[in-house]
Amino acid sequence: MSKPKYKILWLDDFFAPIQEDGRDDQKESIEIFLDDINDAEDEGLSVKGVSSFEEFKAQLPNINAYHGVVFDLRGMTKNGEVTDQVVHDAINLIKSSNNDIPMYVYSSNAAMSKFELTINDIKKNGRAFPKGKGPEDLIKKIISDMDNLYNFYVGHEECRDIFHEDFLDSTLKPVMDQIVKRYSDASLKFNPYNPMRQILENMLQKLNDIGIIKVDNNSKDTFNLRVRYLCEFYNPKLDADNNVIIDNEGKTVRNFHDPVVPFDMINQETKYLICFLGDMTNHNSHFITKHSDSDLGSYYDRNVFNATFCAFFAVMKWYYLFMHERSLYSA
Repeated sequence: MSKPKYKILWLDDFFAPIQEDGRDDQKESIEIFLDDINDAEDEGLSVKGVSSFEEFKAQLPNINAYHGVVFDLRGMTKNGEVTDQVVHDAINLIKSSNNDIPMYVYSSNAAMSKFELTINDIKKNGRAFPKGKGPEDLIKKIISDMDNLYNFYVGHEECRDIFHEDFLDSTLKPVMDQIVKRYSDASLKFNPYNPMRQILENMLQKLNDIGIIKVDNNSKDTFNLRVRYLCEFYNPKLDADNNVIIDNEGKTVRNFHDPVVPFDMINQETKYLICFLGDMTNHNSHFITKHSDSDLGSYYDRNVFNATFCAFFAVMKWYYLFMHERSLYSA
């Protein structure tokens, strides 16, 4: 089974349990539909199905975690009542959030005049598909659209999958899109340090939440302290009797072979890279300036640009693999 690349929010009454709405007569159609949705994962889609306006609305705070939205047109409920107003209200929610997420229709009722204004733009974009013919063409269209929209993630898929698996807050997905896209554009006009800082802060917070880092949220200079805890804190060195060794100045001697966050969780090279990124995003983001060609400055800028991005992508790969393996183990 291929790994899903894109996450889709899908509003359709067929996701409602059959026993809850008395649609025993449609049981076969619903089962075929759900089988088709499961098969979509093999094509690269991970689907979150909802069957009511309230369930759809509950996903709006996490809408950035999704790459596309699919709507049925009839049969969904709002306030416990079936109404054809649901898709209209759901689309308005998307528009009011100022999110330009691609929207699709999968319904047997797309030609009905009552929906003409509601889905006119979706139809113009070639994103309305009849339900009776099965979802194959719809899935192909979604995959094609997503591959075109997110082709800048090629080679850095872990930066996309971090959000797919909820290892970073979905609100930061547009920030990651910007970082990776600007790198693919090779644009020196883009200053990556502040966006990278947002990603790193969230990564460190997530590691703190699961107990890998143990630094209180209200600590002074939290970001730098978390970087140091992850990368530079070492346990005390012990003598033969397991007593902590104290030097002549009364300071605890540290065992540099025994870090607080062990090397089997994060190797020394990745720790170096996180320290480098911490320094770049903490200091240089505010003070680094562009240089002129007269002193080979553009050559310097290009190397700093590449070094920072290479470090960032390496750290994201470590973080994704660490969290992914941890999630598999905990499951």
